[in-house]
Amino acid sequence: MDDEVNIIQSFQRLFRKAPFRILTANGGQQALEVLAHEQVDVVVSDQRMPGMTGAELFAVVQQKYPNTTRLLLSGYTDFDALTYAINNGSISKFISKPWNRDELRQSLDEAFAHTEELNVQSDYDSVFQHSSQGMALLDPQYRVLAVNQAQLALTGHREEEVVGKLLFDLIPELNRAQIEQEVAAHQHWRSELWLLRRDKSIGLFSLTIQLNPANQRLSVTCADITEMRRNELSSRHDLLTGLLNRQSFEREVAEFLTQKSQDQMLAVLSLDLINFRQVNESYGHDYGDELLCQVASSLRAMLGSDLSIQRIARIGGDEFALLCQADYSAAFLQLCESILSWFQAPIQVHDNELFMHFKLGVAIAYGEVKAADLIKQAATAGARSDRAHRYRVYDDEMLEGVKERMDLHNDLHRVIKNNELALLYQPKIEISTGRIVSAEALVRWNHPTKGLISPDRFVFLAEETGLILDIGDWCISEACRQLADWQQQDVGPVRIAVNLSPRQFTDRSLPHRLQALINHHQLQGSVLELEVTESTLLDDTDRAIKMMQQICSMDVHFAMDDFGTGYASFDYLKRYPFSTLKIDRSFIMHMCSSEREGSIVQSMIEMGHQLGLVVVAEGVEEQEQADSLKAMGCDFIQGFLYSRPVSAQELQKLLVEQPFSIER
Repeated sequence: MDDEVNIIQSFQRLFRKAPFRILTANGGQQALEVLAHEQVDVVVSDQRMPGMTGAELFAVVQQKYPNTTRLLLSGYTDFDALTYAINNGSISKFISKPWNRDELRQSLDEAFAHTEELNVQSDYDSVFQHSSQGMALLDPQYRVLAVNQAQLALTGHREEEVVGKLLFDLIPELNRAQIEQEVAAHQHWRSELWLLRRDKSIGLFSLTIQLNPANQRLSVTCADITEMRRNELSSRHDLLTGLLNRQSFEREVAEFLTQKSQDQMLAVLSLDLINFRQVNESYGHDYGDELLCQVASSLRAMLGSDLSIQRIARIGGDEFALLCQADYSAAFLQLCESILSWFQAPIQVHDNELFMHFKLGVAIAYGEVKAADLIKQAATAGARSDRAHRYRVYDDEMLEGVKERMDLHNDLHRVIKNNELALLYQPKIEISTGRIVSAEALVRWNHPTKGLISPDRFVFLAEETGLILDIGDWCISEACRQLADWQQQDVGPVRIAVNLSPRQFTDRSLPHRLQALINHHQLQGSVLELEVTESTLLDDTDRAIKMMQQICSMDVHFAMDDFGTGYASFDYLKRYPFSTLKIDRSFIMHMCSSEREGSIVQSMIEMGHQLGLVVVAEGVEEQEQADSLKAMGCDFIQGFLYSRPVSAQELQKLLVEQPFSIER
């Protein structure tokens, strides 16, 4: 506003390329008429004008339009009027004439930012303040401008964790493209979603997004409707995770199979948590429940990002299932890779980060198949997955494998009573001398009709049934008995390493049983080493470290087995009291043919030595590998190049005949 046309024109020329919409008036009354019909964020006025001064105009504007920012321009020094206007708040800022272009532009930028804050605060005060519903205000890009206390109470977030974040980052289960399309077409969107509450439990929430066309802002309302719908939900959903239950999932699969077109493919994916029982036993069922809720929430986030996923269910204690639809079978395998990659990161449960491992199976619907059979086939395929094959696709041959597994499962209960277990020993060769100074004890099952069975066929069954504790105790006891026998025959000295299962690692009585065995056989603790893999270690808990330190105080050593295959192996080396690092054979296999693999092995050896650890290379099968490892400074090698796993009598013979010739 200015009564001089040339001043207005000068202002317009100055900001013609700026992203402003400029309205003009040549006096106070005309300015008020413009404000009555237009939405204005910033008002700029000259002080000296006929009929109404700028300060007088701003007193009226402040009263009628408090969310505007008001800048006064003046080349005069009417201090009393200006001081009064500034003190009562009608003038936001005073700018002297003639103005400086850069200072004026900066003042305008600050004014628009201030108006934005005023608008947000005004909306917050008028709409949010007393609402019992969770509410949030978003800008047109779906970024959170403000959130009320009811919403913070629902989610457990702090205000600073929410404001400034995109809605889709805060709730990854939302489908952004679908919501934006719906809001653009109808100015609102509504849905019901299962989301994590502040206590990490899952509830059903009603979520509504409404567009305000006047300022393009969006308001979000959120309400927990779980209790209101409990009776209806309980017949269809698993109320812990909010996912479909087994019966509902089977009905959904059956319906999709009925409606499937010729050019569409359907598959069921089975996702089973391998080490869930360990979480329950180590931390308690509250942790286990929260973990299941976190997994369910992550799967829902995938549902929002992967259009092939149609339904998700919890069909067992730690077993989830997904119904997927695609145009080609390879899409299901790509989804398996996505799921496994998604869960590579640790899952936050209370104050702990848990690295979880999964069995993943796929059953693709070919021909006529019942829903229940398809779900069972996916679980069967998942049971056959392992470290080498992170997911499996069902085929008819697996049915025979299931029957064999059941037979082994039944026979496993009698292995110790019938004295069917045996230990074989694979030597570890000291590279510098060629001597055997230690060996790894490997359990085998002498089945009365099936012959010698390797541990990869029965250890996971023992883990599932809990028999692994008895088998693990037998292995340690038999190793101690054999060490005592060699000690009496003056054979050695030799150290025996025994693998420790996840279930044994969580057994609080393990240190006392170890001490009893050492005392009974009159052994030095230093002749015994316990090998653990990263999957055995859940988290840096006081209990776990205290137990390991208690065992180390007996002079028993710990080795990290299969180093490099986990997600946080180096972190575990720093946390836990290991004395030995065993490089996984997958790195040794290609170290001579791949410069990258060779560099990784070299780095592992150097890192192990820097941490004061003895380094063992597993799976050495070629002379070139042994030569390279010796050049790299590796301490010990273990593999078929020197010896397969042998009986105690054969190892004793090797101990007498040593040393080996490292260079051939």
